[in-house]
Amino acid sequence: MIGERGPSAAAKATRRNAPATVSLVLGIFAAVFASGDVYTLVIGLVLGLVATVLGIVGLRRVGAGAPRRGVAIAGIVLGVYPLVVLAVFAAQVQQGAP
Repeated sequence: MIGERGPSAAAKATRRNAPATVSLVLGIFAAVFASGDVYTLVIGLVLGLVATVLGIVGLRRVGAGAPRRGVAIAGIVLGVYPLVVLAVFAAQVQQGAP
């Protein structure tokens, strides 16, 4: 019938990948906090680590048939960004740059 959803459509609608979505949200917050001063960099670093771990969990769920592969990858990339900022900051401090 028109307008009815089959079992496969209902199954697809209920499948979610919460770790991937949470990874993206935390990754966005981590990137914003990492762009601030030293104190917010620490917050960004913690959020970035959590975002990276959840992104990896989300990618593993994609392998098991869950959706949102791109969201998980974006969460990982944004979660790694504070680590890169910290590495650059540490290199500047070690060289004695102000």
